[in-house]
Amino acid sequence: MIFGKTNNYYSIEAIEAVLKTINLTVPIEKKHFLILSLLYETGARVNEIIHVKVEDIDLSSNPHIKLKSLNTTRTVSLSNQVTKLIRQHITTNGLLDNQRLFYRALNISCAELCRYLGIYIKRARIKHPNLIPDFDSIRGFRISRANHLHQAGLSMEELCYMLGHKNTNQTKRYIGILYHASS
Repeated sequence: MIFGKTNNYYSIEAIEAVLKTINLTVPIEKKHFLILSLLYETGARVNEIIHVKVEDIDLSSNPHIKLKSLNTTRTVSLSNQVTKLIRQHITTNGLLDNQRLFYRALNISCAELCRYLGIYIKRARIKHPNLIPDFDSIRGFRISRANHLHQAGLSMEELCYMLGHKNTNQTKRYIGILYHASS
C-alpha cells in the first residue's frame, strides 16, 4: 500500500516570488540570486554549491555542473538563463578555474545563506502572504525542486541521480512518498 504525504515545499510561484525580491543591482544580492537559482535548478545541497569550483562548470553548448558530495560526483544540466548568470559572475569577479565560484575573503557559509534566504522569504511573504508558506528553509529549495520534477513526470531513477541519493527509497522519502508493506 502507498500513502502519499506532502512535505513542506515551495510552489513554483513561491520560488519565483522569493527570487523577485532580490535586488540585482546590489552585488551581494546578485550573488545570492545566482546561488539560490543554482540550488533550485540543480537540486543541489548547499554544501555542494558553496564548494563548486569554476572548473566544475562547463558552459559550452551543453552547459552542466559537476556536483560533488563525499565520494560521489554527478553531472546536472544548466539552463541558458543560469549559464548566462554564471558567465557574468565569473567574468565580473575574474575567477580562475581552480577557484571556488562563490569565494570572497571568507568562503560563504550555509548559515550566511540561511540568514539571507530568511530575509528574501520575509520580503516575499509581505508582498504575497498567501503564497509563501510559513517556514524558512534553504533546504526547501532542494525539496521543492525534487517535488516539482516528480510532479512533472521525471522518473524516480533520474530524480535519485540528480539529487545524489544512493537509492530510490531515499528519494521517495525525500519527496514524501511513504511506502509501507501491506500485511
